[in-house]
Amino acid sequence: MATHGPVMAAAGQSPPVRSQCHGPHPREHPFDLLLLDLNLPGPNGFHVLQAARREAQVPVLIVSGRGREADKVGALDLGADDYLVKPFGVAELLARVNALLRRVTPGPNRLLPYCYQGLEVDFGAAGRG
Repeated sequence: MATHGPVMAAAGQSPPVRSQCHGPHPREHPFDLLLLDLNLPGPNGFHVLQAARREAQVPVLIVSGRGREADKVGALDLGADDYLVKPFGVAELLARVNALLRRVTPGPNRLLPYCYQGLEVDFGAAGRG
């Protein structure tokens, strides 16, 4: 995926989500998306998902060999934003990642707030009311 632009970090043996998602300096290297396999060695992937939801409001895409409906529903109910069953193609994975990132990243059609000397004007708010 490096050829497509994202910078990735591996959690290895599932260290605490706080240290991976936030690190010692949370604003220094925030993650844009969490790609989580439920079949991690060590802690249960569902527990990692719960911890991630307590620690960060980042989109979560589950990738798993568990294709049962109960597993999918359980992950989505715990806060996953999408669920992809293995095996899958790289193109589908990238499309799902891009779709999740579009929901949280300002795009060309979204107006960013204007800030000047403590005053903030949200130009996009008029269309949301």
